[in-house]
Amino acid sequence: HLRVLTVPLVAGGRPIGTLQVAASMNVVDLARSALLRIIAIIAVVSMAFAAAASWFAIGRALSPLSTATKIAFQISQADDLARRIPNPGSTQDETGRFIDAFNETLERLEHLFTSQQRFLADVSHELRTPLTIIKGNVDLMRRLKQVDEESLDTIEDEADRLTRLVGNLLLEAQVESGKLPLYFAPVELDTLLLEVFKEMRVLSHDRV
Repeated sequence: HLRVLTVPLVAGGRPIGTLQVAASMNVVDLARSALLRIIAIIAVVSMAFAAAASWFAIGRALSPLSTATKIAFQISQADDLARRIPNPGSTQDETGRFIDAFNETLERLEHLFTSQQRFLADVSHELRTPLTIIKGNVDLMRRLKQVDEESLDTIEDEADRLTRLVGNLLLEAQVESGKLPLYFAPVELDTLLLEVFKEMRVLSHDRV
């Protein structure tokens, strides 16, 4: 395996011979083989390093999502809407924005759930008084064994009040959801106090 340089020899305008110089290509072949081996080793090492770096980067990027998934399952199992998912990274990346959006959803769900609990508590509290008054008047008429017009009037008033309470509670639910503006108006205080007096007189069974 040689590399040959051929040079014609001319004298007096006439070719008199040819000069050839040859060099062995063994050194070039060895250098090329060594270079190919080095390139192959570098390629394998580079691919391994790139794979390791990609695995580390992807794992680090998906770590907040994995944590968010675990906390979301814990929130779902424990019904703990007050808990939030911590955002360890910047809020500018996709993961941070996703966690912020999820926390905002939890906050809205917590607000709705709290409003629902408060609404149910208001319903049970507000409806208990007129129902107790109606029951007290019915018991009074049974003890007297006669129909008392005043008791009947009170029962009718309390039935009307129950109707108003149901409407007001539904109105309050709409107000809590922000779908209905509040309307402020003067209240007749003497009428309100008279209603309270009549209710409390029945509840106290004339003890006070």
